[in-house]
Amino acid sequence: MSLEEFYGAVNYVAPSYIRVEADEATYALHIMLRFELERALVKRELKPPMFLGSEQAVQEYLGIEVDHDGNGCLQDVHWSAG
Repeated sequence: MSLEEFYGAVNYVAPSYIRVEADEATYALHIMLRFELERALVKRELKPPMFLGSEQAVQEYLGIEVDHDGNGCLQDVHWSAG
């Protein structure tokens, strides 16, 4: 195995629903997504019922489709805990 193949195998980058399981490249996208949604909540631009429909933001930041809120806005314990 070449060094490049080894490096690619141990540094796998792929978007995921779960922030704490994200790789070092997409982890920052989870933080940015959370920041944008929380800022919109604080500015009252986004109300909690709309927050549950934030699948589009997950699609934009991570490029993955959300099949249910548990894989969307509620995947992060901080969001669901308020």
